Amino acid sequence: EEDYAKVEAALKAAHELKAAGTIRHVAASTHSFDLACKLASSGLLDCIMLRYNMAHRTVEKDAFPTALACGVPVFSFTSTRWNTLQGGHKRWDGELPDIGDCIDFALAHPAVAHNISSIRTLAELETATTTLARLAELGEAEHAAALETWREYGTLVHDDQDNLVET
Repeated sequence: EEDYAKVEAALKAAHELKAAGTIRHVAASTHSFDLACKLASSGLLDCIMLRYNMAHRTVEKDAFPTALACGVPVFSFTSTRWNTLQGGHKRWDGELPDIGDCIDFALAHPAVAHNISSIRTLAELETATTTLARLAELGEAEHAAALETWREYGTLVHDDQDNLVET
């Protein structure tokens, strides 16, 4: 567990540097959603980076609402779950998400201001931009349906962590 007093001291020191003009922004990243809530509520952050994707949505429960309420923008990361979400699941017969679907899913949450993705090749970049452009043209109901499909897929992937569940 992180020692919040040490984290808070470091953030206060960073704010002194910001006030002096040495740095522009103060941000933090954590996998602890309890700590994320404390950090977002502290008034010491300009933004926070949190893991979020179709299969990892626990952050929606407390950390995202806290960040929204406190006006702290979220940078989401691992939107592709280390490029595994595009690989499918043995019990999923539907279409598979591509990198653009994964980015769109993360950006669709109102708490998420930016997404940091692991685009590895020019082909993945082209896929992402093509998909994001196509999704931007969808109506609200169509987009909501697509997001719900990915929520169902993500739940299946999450509940079968690394294929540990027997078929």
